[in-house]
Amino acid sequence: MHLTFPLFGLLIVMKKLIAVLLCIHLAIPVCEAQLYLAPVAGYQVDINNNGRFKQISTALQLNLKKSNYYELIVLVQKTWPVAAGFSDTAFSQNPSLALFTAAAKTIRPASFSIAVGHKVAILGANTNKIVSLLMFSGFTFQKMEVAYQFDKANYTVLNPDKTLYVDGLYLSWGIEYMRVINNGRLFFQLVAATPPIRKKINYPASFNFLAPLSFNAGYAFQIKSK
Repeated sequence: MHLTFPLFGLLIVMKKLIAVLLCIHLAIPVCEAQLYLAPVAGYQVDINNNGRFKQISTALQLNLKKSNYYELIVLVQKTWPVAAGFSDTAFSQNPSLALFTAAAKTIRPASFSIAVGHKVAILGANTNKIVSLLMFSGFTFQKMEVAYQFDKANYTVLNPDKTLYVDGLYLSWGIEYMRVINNGRLFFQLVAATPPIRKKINYPASFNFLAPLSFNAGYAFQIKSK
């Protein structure tokens, strides 16, 4: 299922991505850094809804290695929903029918985000087995898609959930284990993120927006050396 967002939101993302790349270009000359490009895949469990929502994560990560202890990261990520099933109660005013019946509800959470991060080695910085702390800040879009299945001609759900969108800044922190293999790098990450930093939902929804705990794996290819 495709993830769609309002046009104004996509324009904001493009502006922020351009600003990020400009800042990187001005702050860290590429000629002084080793560059790595890494496809990343992962699995997310939302900790803002008691683990009710899960997602498959795909990302592309660009690392600019300044030293054995520090790297700057640019991350572009899209997550794909794992459908979560629930049940609400639908009511009828038709006296010939049962007063209420079950209404199957499916929620599909998805997101798109861009972020800039910092990676700081805390163990094994000068070896081929490195443990690092991760810190990210970025901009995210989230879509909570809601669908109901019941006899809508005769029954009504009171205060039903509806599909909601949100965008805003977010922060995340994590830890990474990396194994250097020749000119490549295999890594595993555990990362926890905040929900979008903005006002609360202005609708009586039964859910919150996502604050995912992510389990990621990736392989970085060196694309430029010093």
